[in-house]
Amino acid sequence: MVRLHQGFLDNLITHHMIEAGDTVVAAVSGGADSMFLLCNLKAYQDLVPFTLKVAHVHHGLRLSADEDAKFVQAVAHAMDLDCYVKYSDVATMAGDAGKSVETMGRSVRYAFFNELGGKIFTAHNRDDQVETILFRMLRGTGLTGLGGMYDVLGNRYKPMLNISRAAIETYLNDEGIAYCTDETNFETHYTRNKLRLELLPHLKSCYNSSVDEAILRLGELARQNENYIAAHVNGYLKAHEREGELDIEIDDDYFLSLVLRAYFKQFNLTEDLGKMQMDAAVNAVRRAKSLTISGTVFDSDGGVLRLRRDAVPVETHLVMGRNDTPFGVFTVEELESAVQDNETQPVVVIAKAKIHGDLVVRNRRPKDRFHPKGMVGTKKLKEYFIDEKIPRRMRDRVPLLCDESGIIWVVPYRKAAGYDSEDVSASDLVRISWEEL
Repeated sequence: MVRLHQGFLDNLITHHMIEAGDTVVAAVSGGADSMFLLCNLKAYQDLVPFTLKVAHVHHGLRLSADEDAKFVQAVAHAMDLDCYVKYSDVATMAGDAGKSVETMGRSVRYAFFNELGGKIFTAHNRDDQVETILFRMLRGTGLTGLGGMYDVLGNRYKPMLNISRAAIETYLNDEGIAYCTDETNFETHYTRNKLRLELLPHLKSCYNSSVDEAILRLGELARQNENYIAAHVNGYLKAHEREGELDIEIDDDYFLSLVLRAYFKQFNLTEDLGKMQMDAAVNAVRRAKSLTISGTVFDSDGGVLRLRRDAVPVETHLVMGRNDTPFGVFTVEELESAVQDNETQPVVVIAKAKIHGDLVVRNRRPKDRFHPKGMVGTKKLKEYFIDEKIPRRMRDRVPLLCDESGIIWVVPYRKAAGYDSEDVSASDLVRISWEEL
């Protein structure tokens, strides 16, 4: 049994990464970093009981990848652990999707890890953190990207971010732990490899021998600032979001972009959102236009942003007396004496003979039309809503009183023509009132 690395143990405890009964998915490529991760997680099982799964992805990019997969499976078997291997043709998938091999490989890996269920542990180390921050700086990142990787983010755990690659290799050699070497790690046509093999050594030799520490300090400061800002953004969301609808009456464009990003994150839509996309989102909101984020459509109007959803059909049949519906209380009663039909109030009086079939109250449907009283001909319900300046966010909630022929009353706005109660005796009338919840 190998010894548990003290720094690894400290990170697990400090960040409350594993509790008794958890399921942990260890991403194991077979390389030095992932073998360090796996062996230490296995050793930690002696202290805390949890389920440990080994996950390996064969990307189909190297001939030696076959041997890596066999190696990982053999190690898992020796440890009496379940091992899950996914085989993918990442190069072809990347070409079909118009993405880089690195981006597609990452998507394939995390999709697979999530399928296995549990907490996902990856072997990113201190050197990876330096490279990540530097890489993002060169691309022109914002404050969030400048912070680098987090120890814990959602169901993703990185317990080695303060452990250097040199320390990892020393541990493996001391414990006699074998590992695989990926020959592509030394090929400089990959950007991350060029950073590690060329740029960082140049910065150390010519500018700052402690550039690693300087970059990590910058990342830590960025994370502290990000956490402070995030607290204010989350506070705004908590105070100004109701049932998925967000109040977006924010004067400052930068703060609005942060709020929008946090809002979109709730729908898992921030993976590919850069500054250009967020600037476009802010512009659309300012102009009260709809916007599309990763194929998902949002509507903005009246200072409110909401996800565009196809309305779920809601329909309630009305009977005589009180009717409790999702839209409020509708009361149907026969009249004992004549009353004036007052269209400015939430009540209509209809001639019984004009009603065809059952009375129902429902929400809108595609292609709904009706004939507003006092107007010539029918019109689309959508156009009526636009003319009446009824906000888009409210239109699915407007109750429609209908019979088998169509819409009788757009509650409480307009009665339809053809249901007049004039010159009809009171005993032949029905009164329908609405009380909003």
